[in-house]
Amino acid sequence: MFALAFLCLYTIGFLISHLCLPRVGPLEKIGLGFGLGMGVVTLLVFFLLLSHSLSSVSLVLSEIAILVLLGLACARKKRGLPPGERPGFFFAADEEENRASILFCLAIITFLALSGFAFSSVIPVMEADALNYSVFGRSVAIANDLAGITEGLYKDHRQRTPLVPLTYALVESVNGPLPKIAHPLFYLSFLLVFFGRATGLGLRTEKAVLLTTLLASAPLVWWHGVLSLNNLATGYYFCSATFFMTAALFEKEAPRKSYALLSGVFYAFAVWARLEFLAYFIIPLLVLIRHSLRTDDFRLPFYLSFPPLALGGLWAIYVHLFINGQKFPRKDLLVIAAIIAILSAYAAFYERLVARGDPDRRGGWSGYLNVAENFCGRNLIAAVSAALIPIVVLGEFKVFENVSPALNYFLVSARARIFQTLMHHGYWIFTNTLLFAFLFGLFPLTREMKYLFFILALLVAFHNALYLAVGHSKGHEISGIGIIKAHIFNAGHYVNGSSTRELIAFYPIVIFAAALGWNAFSRGNPGHQARSRGTAVIVKSAIALNLTVLLCFFWIPRAVFVAKHFGESQRELLLSEGPKDIPNYFQTANQWAFRVKDRTPDNAVIVAPLEHSIGPFSMASILLPRKTAWFQENTQPDPSIYTRHGDRPVYAITAGGWFPLAPYETLETFRHQEFEVSLVRILNTPATTP
Repeated sequence: MFALAFLCLYTIGFLISHLCLPRVGPLEKIGLGFGLGMGVVTLLVFFLLLSHSLSSVSLVLSEIAILVLLGLACARKKRGLPPGERPGFFFAADEEENRASILFCLAIITFLALSGFAFSSVIPVMEADALNYSVFGRSVAIANDLAGITEGLYKDHRQRTPLVPLTYALVESVNGPLPKIAHPLFYLSFLLVFFGRATGLGLRTEKAVLLTTLLASAPLVWWHGVLSLNNLATGYYFCSATFFMTAALFEKEAPRKSYALLSGVFYAFAVWARLEFLAYFIIPLLVLIRHSLRTDDFRLPFYLSFPPLALGGLWAIYVHLFINGQKFPRKDLLVIAAIIAILSAYAAFYERLVARGDPDRRGGWSGYLNVAENFCGRNLIAAVSAALIPIVVLGEFKVFENVSPALNYFLVSARARIFQTLMHHGYWIFTNTLLFAFLFGLFPLTREMKYLFFILALLVAFHNALYLAVGHSKGHEISGIGIIKAHIFNAGHYVNGSSTRELIAFYPIVIFAAALGWNAFSRGNPGHQARSRGTAVIVKSAIALNLTVLLCFFWIPRAVFVAKHFGESQRELLLSEGPKDIPNYFQTANQWAFRVKDRTPDNAVIVAPLEHSIGPFSMASILLPRKTAWFQENTQPDPSIYTRHGDRPVYAITAGGWFPLAPYETLETFRHQEFEVSLVRILNTPATTP
């Protein structure tokens, strides 16, 4: 059942990519297939659950099967690659001498991918946010309802779009292995899409494989391929969308409409995986609008913007209507409807809305963007580096601590953000040593590369400004040297910070820029050949450094954990100390959760305060299929919480001095950190399973 479900997922995604992009090679279609299939199917499941039209999440396979059959019927009418065109990974006649290098890189990728699958299959979900997604997905699969079988935890998802949780629900519904298996598939799909885009540029196989290995060996990319978080999925969608947007703008023979529409769909799925990427999406949209002002083609911005804006609007409506429990404001609904109507009218009548031949239309803010674009590249890197030095120095020594607290706050926070960004992009991810290749002129800066650098610079600046606005970043109180030591000795804690996870969606753009630059070299020019060989040395050195860091700080700790606990059950793994890169912070909470599970029947209702020290998501995950009802700490829940569950027995977990205002019987007391936790049975409710 599990294999059939994922085969259907891949098939529907593959067919969508084949219908939209018949000239794209098969490997790239496979890479696109998983992401497209997962996005489409989770959207389908979401709307079926929302309309209460789905009695079982697994029944969505019937709908998938119908779509696959329709796709097969349509796909027969689509023309494939022209005869003689290389569709994917094959050795060209002039690349036989590089076969050993290519095979060695493929061996590295295979090793990393297989080890990722192995670790994801053995190590259970232990990360805090991942437990949130797991509980939501598993409870949806059990209850066949978006509210699941948890109360109180559900509202935590109002800012969490549900691609990853619904992925977990799909895996659970078909009795699949650990839901973490989806993340290595995103990892592998990301590599296939990148390789396909690189070869689509005309890049030779050896160079494309080297750059794909560079992406595969980036520690943060591989690591998030074995974690149960939504960051790799978001990076896959966002970067793939940016790659196709670049192709729509600059590839002369590209199907521009199809590329722009596919780019918009992938930006929408990035929003579907992580809501804040609706804000990040504004940057590539502005760049595309600027391009349209110069080319008089305004269809591309519509194709690009409609999917993410529509999906973001639908999610806003859903949050207001179903999570917040509020009547959706009519004026907001009218605004969203007006935006969609304007975009639709704009698409239909864009030719009449564009003043062709008006030279003044290219002035204004478009002119400023043109200056900024021309400034990107080596000038931008030098200017940004010069601007950051005084901020780092003033923030490090807290020069304005006694003069201006507000300015001192900004400088200290900015210094911490700069150091963290440098650590992620410089120390942990040696991929960005490629920046020095651009800085020292190893690559010719083409127009496409300037666009990518412009987007990348705006994204990183916007990202850092966004997290500076919401408060101190993790480790802001530590000195610059202290931040470096903290990353080395406590990698998982700092690399997985909430303000740094989004970086995984930015730096693959640098690698893609390297692919464009490498492709710009003339094969017959001896000077270009020498610089190309120098670039190959830089890329190979970066791969070696990446692998060193990856093995020492991420791979080996997980391999040691698997070897130490080989053959143990999921219960024993959840009660262990966890792998060294991310220890099991919920070890004590899991011990208590299993004791509660042993003392209660499967149909029990567990009432407990939302004390975060208890680990509510960890406990809820273990207690499933029991229903859990959580309420805010330091408050008393509505008394009806004990009686509205019919013939199900009700239990309560007392914590932090809270005790239920209802007759109860204490079953067990457990010392949890600095206070006692007790399991009590609420009297006057059924005591046994019906």
